[in-house]
Amino acid sequence: WWPATRKALAAALTLNSRLQGRPRHLNQHKVFGFYAGLVLIVSAVTSLPIAFDSVKASLYPLTGSVKSPVPVAKGESGRVAGFDVVARSMGAWIPNARETYIPLPKNGVVAAYAIAADAPHTVARSYAWFDGATGQQLRAQPFAEAPLGFRVYYWMMALHLGAVGGWAWRAVLLFGALAVPFLAWTGLASYLS
Repeated sequence: WWPATRKALAAALTLNSRLQGRPRHLNQHKVFGFYAGLVLIVSAVTSLPIAFDSVKASLYPLTGSVKSPVPVAKGESGRVAGFDVVARSMGAWIPNARETYIPLPKNGVVAAYAIAADAPHTVARSYAWFDGATGQQLRAQPFAEAPLGFRVYYWMMALHLGAVGGWAWRAVLLFGALAVPFLAWTGLASYLS
């Protein structure tokens, strides 16, 4: 349906309230479909690294950065220092954090993260790795100093979740989501007409 001229394109991407019946449904379907398609493409592309580890891993070579290796624990295997030790260390490193997450040790290492109060978005994670047995901090990586591939991943996640752009971007995402059933209705209505 792509129009041949710029003027025809502008007309095709504008709602025409004078139309009735099938032409009205087709006009609504084309106009909403075009604008919703732009939003849904952004949503789909930003979901890929969230859904697929291989896409997430490809962000590092694409950005010319290298993923930081996970440190190796040196403490006794099977012994756990406790959440309080790690929580105190995280609180001293990033005071007044919006959020702090401390998981159970994996291979003797606790990979905790915090989101600083002044972080650029609500998923900008600053990671710290701790020896699970001793609670000693092995390494810390503030979000601003993380490899570019890591930051791009979390910026894409923030865009996908509506964690950046304020209420305006969230309204755009809502429009994209609500347009899908509307497009189904206008497509079916034009077909039945």
